[in-house]
Amino acid sequence: MAFLSREQRLVQKIVQWTGSSFIGDDCALMPDERLDLVSCDLLVEGTHFCLDWTDWESLGAKSCAVNLSDIAAMGGRPRFITVGLVLPADISESCLQSFYRGAMETLRPHGVEIVGGDLVLGKSVVISVTVLGESALAPQAAIMRDGAQPGDVVVVTGEFGSSALGLQLLRTGAPRDQSAYLPFFHSHLRPVPRIDEGMHFSLITQGRASLMDASDGLADALCQIARMSNVAIEIDSESLPMHPDLQSISPQLDLEPLELALFGGEDYELVGTMAPEAWQRLQDENAGKMFKEIGRVKAPGSDPSALLGEVCLMQNRKPMMGARAAKLGLSPAGALDLSHGFEHFC
Repeated sequence: MAFLSREQRLVQKIVQWTGSSFIGDDCALMPDERLDLVSCDLLVEGTHFCLDWTDWESLGAKSCAVNLSDIAAMGGRPRFITVGLVLPADISESCLQSFYRGAMETLRPHGVEIVGGDLVLGKSVVISVTVLGESALAPQAAIMRDGAQPGDVVVVTGEFGSSALGLQLLRTGAPRDQSAYLPFFHSHLRPVPRIDEGMHFSLITQGRASLMDASDGLADALCQIARMSNVAIEIDSESLPMHPDLQSISPQLDLEPLELALFGGEDYELVGTMAPEAWQRLQDENAGKMFKEIGRVKAPGSDPSALLGEVCLMQNRKPMMGARAAKLGLSPAGALDLSHGFEHFC
């Protein structure tokens, strides 16, 4: 038998762990010409994850989930994925097997296959994941961030702030078996990509919409949509969906729940806008539970709080003011300030 390097042996193992029929050549020969969506994410040890509290199975699951979320954020369907790993020499084969087991737990329900990747020796763990997908409606018909129009309904999936609270609990060494903390640990370590919700959003709006995910925080997503669409957005602070226990646990860590929900990041929920008629159709289908309305898109200058490219946080139909607004770093007009936000690159 020919000699196999450690990398070659591991590649053979990865083929076994993933069941992929594509891995082995210099490139994967893709069977579908409709692939029009490509996204790449890097996860770096010490910046995006810490192995002190992240197990390898969760790391594999999250590494793929955050990438699939980018396809969901354009209303698309993920099809194939590549995984590149930089690994220190002391990482065991059992750790790698756990990583790919977690990856497949994320990928398999969506019919996504691992078609390639790379293995490189390095001083710390770096994960590079690239996903290929297709627009749900038709080729080149993905939903972008610049499609918001005045009068649109602002909608979101899921809950916000849970991942950020989970991270803070992990950093403080909170007990991992505390039942009240489990939803927050899970939100941070095992996010769920909203693939079905994104495709349904695409179909119900027929592309007349805007959409992105909240990987860098709800406030960041809203501000990006407002800026790229040249509109203003008003958000009802009382409508932001949060886990019920977030309100009681956050103060124990001297954290403001609303700040976690707006600026915490890594929730990987969808944030979008759609015409009121589409929103009504969604509710008539009894699919409205997929999304929740949190605000409206405004024409810039239509009222004092509607400023071009800005997002105003409202309370009782007026811009939020007072001590809580100051703690959130809002402008005097109630506009969100992204200097408070989650930041990958810092």
